Amino acid sequence: MCHCEKERLLAIPVKRNNQYLSFRNEVLRLRNLGIILCKYNLAIKTITDKAFVHFSDLSVGYSFEMTNRVSQAPVSELPHRRSTDFLATPVKILNMPNLSPLIVILGPTASGKTGLALTLAKKFDGEIINADSRQIYKEMDIATNKISGASVVKKIIGNETVYFTDDIPTYLLDLINPSEKFSLADYKPAALEKIKEIQSRDKLPILTGGTGLYISAIVDNLDIPKAPSDEKLRAELEEKDVKELFDELRKIDPVSAENIGVNNKRKIIRALEVCKTTREVFSFQQKKGKPLFNILQIGIAIERKELYAKIDKRVDEMMKAGLVEETKRLAKKYDSSLPAMSGIGYKEISSYFRKEISLEEAVQQIKFHTHQYARRQITWFKRDKNIHWVNNHSEAKGLVSEFIK
Repeated sequence: MCHCEKERLLAIPVKRNNQYLSFRNEVLRLRNLGIILCKYNLAIKTITDKAFVHFSDLSVGYSFEMTNRVSQAPVSELPHRRSTDFLATPVKILNMPNLSPLIVILGPTASGKTGLALTLAKKFDGEIINADSRQIYKEMDIATNKISGASVVKKIIGNETVYFTDDIPTYLLDLINPSEKFSLADYKPAALEKIKEIQSRDKLPILTGGTGLYISAIVDNLDIPKAPSDEKLRAELEEKDVKELFDELRKIDPVSAENIGVNNKRKIIRALEVCKTTREVFSFQQKKGKPLFNILQIGIAIERKELYAKIDKRVDEMMKAGLVEETKRLAKKYDSSLPAMSGIGYKEISSYFRKEISLEEAVQQIKFHTHQYARRQITWFKRDKNIHWVNNHSEAKGLVSEFIK
């Protein structure tokens, strides 16, 4: 492709999140996120009145198409791509037999992580460790989709709460009250202790969840920034609107802003706090260490359309299960400004209580915000080339059998 043709191609407007931007800027955005590592590898072919733009980086096996009319009319919506085309790539199992095994089950919310983890735990004599940052809170069960059902038994063992599903335990749930603080620096040692405890009983630990940083802290043995909490600075940040905080973080540390998203005020404040107290970018401080375990990461591949349908169904089920009543009960005990109360589900129902929106609007917002959250999770996980994406439980069982043999 000649230089002038490439320049013309880069000027084509494309659509992302209902906003028009130049294809050049979209390429640069994705390069900054680490999704595209080469400069440009572009090809174009014209079919009737549409131009199909394709670029790829074979080093990460990532490619997609953006479509627009050459006349620069509004961009048509892209069809849903099969999740296996978008996410799944052949990955060789990296076996480190000198280290103890750890299985990691990950994926976007509502993709079926808990069900898969239970299947594997039953077959391979495993126990589950929670890696969901919202499920650490006591009393917050429905909006966080904490393990529930007729077969679930909650037991207090010593000073810890353990959920048993068909005799399979899940740990690191109900760790703190909604008014208490809990950071990544708190999660990592707690998870490591539980993983090693399970391994000491000759059981297979299965780390399961959708919080990317929690999983990365264990898989990549992250060196967590040890910035002390600055109460005065935190109080000043708490006074600001979440969008204002997000815009500030995006200027200082765009990588962290992209990973955290605009709705997580607690994590945005912590990232800003670390940046301001250490005078270093938060994302640069999370350095990888030597592997602690022999790890197999399994991701659940699911088509976007199917995922959204599952999310919407789950939200409807949450409403039937009593999300309004749970939020009302929490609102009597905890201030709505607490980070825990700003989670998806509680935030929207709280807006309904304040008569800012109708209940129907609250439900639609919960669904929309959960769709957004799922997209951020997918963006986070698809950067990791060591994840094995599976379409069903049978594929996952085959991977684990090969891994532990």
